[in-house]
Amino acid sequence: MILLTAAISVPASRSHAQTVRDNSGGEYFQRAAETLCGSRVRVNLDSDGALVYLSGEYLQNRNLDEVARNLALDGLNAFPESQSFSVWVEDSKGKGYAKVKR
Repeated sequence: MILLTAAISVPASRSHAQTVRDNSGGEYFQRAAETLCGSRVRVNLDSDGALVYLSGEYLQNRNLDEVARNLALDGLNAFPESQSFSVWVEDSKGKGYAKVKR
């Protein structure tokens, strides 16, 4: 009975630890996006990609592919279990895209 209880509790604690890591990865990525794109940026995030959107504004750095690449590298740092990370950046004047792999 004791072994059965221990076996049941281990997977639950692992899934909880995964959730905590995912949340802190999301917070890390959000801060990186705000640093590069400004505080009004909106981010839709997954563990292997993100859509970064500036509503009604545009970035001073018009090389949106470069901005996307920098954020994709931050995404790999935020989600170390991902083998690749894709980022789409969109502002009021254009779009950029990058995908990086480990």
